[in-house]
Amino acid sequence: MSKQIALAMQRVGMILIVTVMLLDHFVFQIEEGFILTCAIISAVLLAVSISRLKYIEVKEDCGQAGK
Repeated sequence: MSKQIALAMQRVGMILIVTVMLLDHFVFQIEEGFILTCAIISAVLLAVSISRLKYIEVKEDCGQAGK
């Protein structure tokens, strides 16, 4: 996974979590399952992308230290 894909996943996760918070706050007629599913998807996307970005940063730092 490249850094660009990890950043894109992080952005999608952030957009989803904001959407879930807004829907949960303003629209109470939406089924709870939908909101829960969106929250889980956004949490997974954020967790994967953040950990991948940290891995890429460490890898780049190790590559620069070896030069």
